[in-house]
Amino acid sequence: MTRGLNSHLPARFSLIFLLLCSLTVACTADQKNEEPKVKIPDLKTLESNMAKLNPQDFGKNIIFYDSFETGTFQFLGGGRPTDNSGPTWAQAQFQNPEYAAQFVTQPKPRVGTRAMRFEWRTSGLAKSNTSKKAMIHYGKSALSATTDRWYGFSLYLPSNEMKPEIKTHVLVFQLHATPDFQLKEPWRVPPVSMSLRDNQLRLWHTYDHDQVSPKNDNIRPNGTSHEVCKQQDLWDRWTDFVVHVKFSLEKKGIVELWQDGRKVLDIKDIDLGYNDLVGPYPSWGLYSYKGPEKRVIYFDEITIGDENGSYTDVAPGHADQTQRPLQ
Repeated sequence: MTRGLNSHLPARFSLIFLLLCSLTVACTADQKNEEPKVKIPDLKTLESNMAKLNPQDFGKNIIFYDSFETGTFQFLGGGRPTDNSGPTWAQAQFQNPEYAAQFVTQPKPRVGTRAMRFEWRTSGLAKSNTSKKAMIHYGKSALSATTDRWYGFSLYLPSNEMKPEIKTHVLVFQLHATPDFQLKEPWRVPPVSMSLRDNQLRLWHTYDHDQVSPKNDNIRPNGTSHEVCKQQDLWDRWTDFVVHVKFSLEKKGIVELWQDGRKVLDIKDIDLGYNDLVGPYPSWGLYSYKGPEKRVIYFDEITIGDENGSYTDVAPGHADQTQRPLQ
């Protein structure tokens, strides 16, 4: 990214930033060799450090909430900090910060007066992995083998700027994994992701028991894909999602997904995730490696709940009493 981070962070972030500056947050399996292979500093989690930077009381069982009402971002790495106010995220990866992410008032946000607009362009593609993305990432939880988290968000697909995806894989949400760099483990595909493909929104999950996963050789054959809805069902409207994921390599994994209050996936007693020291982290936005010149997606009401969370804790609309009830 184009702008140095140290000049933008206030003094109270300096110590945490120095501790974290070697920690690269990325979100795909095909990282290039020139990207740094850094050590995991320790198991004091980035997620807990993020909570210290976001001291608001988000409510019981809530780790983080952002409705984008402040109209500002700040990041511990990458992206482009604004005026150092508003919620702090772990990292941004924008193929071009000038257009990749914008705070907008139209279409009418799901809640409040602002939402987040992500834009991806074919003309922005380059050799770097970041050039494939318009994404924001939150922190990492402690142990990937035992991580249990709830995620709520609302997305909006404009029909004139997000045509049906037939063959191209367009990722919009993921729980990505951090390789054990000290074991020379490579980046791999996310163990959980939601993507547009085959004119559908699909959820994919996988696992690998090996301590070092050899690229994706074990991972792709273990993967399972589920249709969530047709892409047209998401056009020109806000659609609310709640994702509950519990990682386990002992057949105790869980993937639950609600769409507008209706449970569409209920998957239990599975292996889920990788044998890593540091747990997965969530990302929202757009990731793709080819396609039409422009894609656009909007997000609002992003909430992260802990292991004690529930649908009601994280579902969009809690702030203005427009939360869709369970069906």
